[in-house]
Amino acid sequence: MKIKEQMNQKERDKKMKSNSKNELVKLMSICGQVAEHKSEKMQEKKVDESMILAGLSLEEQEQLKILLNKLQSHWLEQHNMHHNK
Repeated sequence: MKIKEQMNQKERDKKMKSNSKNELVKLMSICGQVAEHKSEKMQEKKVDESMILAGLSLEEQEQLKILLNKLQSHWLEQHNMHHNK
């Protein structure tokens, strides 16, 4: 790896972190940051963003989508309950 690439990687590593003590929350947070970064870069290069999920089968992608939608709905419900008190 070139020196400039190593420096860029170190900067990305510093930015992509989570302070959560829960392993799953930390993993979700970091994955979200990585996905956002990759998405931006792929859009700049006009590359298909679906490649971000290439490590998952179509079935796994659908399962992930279902789980994330379920969490999002739960969080939105909690948020609305909090603000309607």
